[in-house]
Amino acid sequence: LLDFYQLDLSKPNNINNFFTNYFIYSENLLKAVSYLDNLNIVHFDLSLKNIRINKNNNKAIIIDFGLSILIKNVIKSMDNYGNVLDFNVNELYKYFSINPIHSPKYCFEIQIICFILHSYKNFDLILKDNDFKEFIKSYYNSNSLFFLFSDKFKDKYIVDLYENYSKYVGKPVKNIICACLTTWKTWDSFNLHFHFISLLYNLDEFHEIIIKLISLSMRQIHSD
Repeated sequence: LLDFYQLDLSKPNNINNFFTNYFIYSENLLKAVSYLDNLNIVHFDLSLKNIRINKNNNKAIIIDFGLSILIKNVIKSMDNYGNVLDFNVNELYKYFSINPIHSPKYCFEIQIICFILHSYKNFDLILKDNDFKEFIKSYYNSNSLFFLFSDKFKDKYIVDLYENYSKYVGKPVKNIICACLTTWKTWDSFNLHFHFISLLYNLDEFHEIIIKLISLSMRQIHSD
């Protein structure tokens, strides 16, 4: 259904088919992620290999829930506004003990949790400003996601990351872990829109609508 890499976009029929198929594909995946949100599930591994197409009904199907997180097992308590107040330490280490994940499909919040679990053995320890700045710099330099974007976008992204989370510097690392866990509903969305960007970016030609679709997906992966 979706042969993104072999389409001849110079032919009107192929252009129409491409956009029709792309919107069917993306709409189904967005609905699927929304459905998982309602079940309090984070898939945690959305990628091309874990997405299949049912050609009989044009439905995109998400598979392989081996890494998925039932978020209520991780989050112990929240306030009335959905802000995380406490978490299950054992479950946190179960999913976030990698040192840290430098994969573009994982958003900053996931990676900072991994970094803290590796670097701070006590959640009452204070988040150091130098540690935080170095991690942001490392995230910027190691994450291939940024190679797709302009220097202006990248520079603003880094500034925004620091501004959004610098209020947790000088405070126990438990605070920034709770703040990052509060964003759990955006994690699969980030991954999914990175996936959309990758598909669109690898086309041989860039039509105006493709540039706009990439721009829309870029908005969904931005730090705010």
